Amino acid sequence: MERINGERTAETGESAAETNTPLVDAAQVIAAHSPDGIPGNDRYVDHVYPTIGGHQLIARTIAAQFPARGWLLGAAEWPEAQRAKTYTSHLTSLGPAYLADGKRRLAWLEDWAKRPRLAAESIPNDAAGFARLAFRHLDLGDEAVARDALREALERYTGVADLVRTRAQALTAQRRSDGAATLLR
Repeated sequence: MERINGERTAETGESAAETNTPLVDAAQVIAAHSPDGIPGNDRYVDHVYPTIGGHQLIARTIAAQFPARGWLLGAAEWPEAQRAKTYTSHLTSLGPAYLADGKRRLAWLEDWAKRPRLAAESIPNDAAGFARLAFRHLDLGDEAVARDALREALERYTGVADLVRTRAQALTAQRRSDGAATLLR
């Protein structure tokens, strides 16, 4: 959705209304499903692009508008088992290079934005921060770095295990059971 200074532009709303196109405020949807309304690496791969789970959340929000528009019968709910099967099939179809390619493109973007200069300022300083760093690297398929960050989180505070279990449940819901298993190991 187009925004200028945080406001939806009139043109966007008019176009959506004219074409009967579902319109959602993706940033607001993601924030509403984030701790304290502040999305982080659990919902964004970087500061702009949603994670797989973030995209799934946006898609579900858009799809929820279909019955009211007459695009689906009200009783045409998508059973969770079918959703899980579809998510699994889609993620499997992406192939093993998908996350590695994303990690490579993200590294290029961060280098372009001169992010390495700010790296020292963004090093976590608490257990939850190290856990979120681990989640980010796990989302990018970098299990070794994720494992190190998670080890640091658990050394700082064993209570972070609840945060880890919650993230593993979220990955399972996204049909990323391999990531959940890695995280719990």
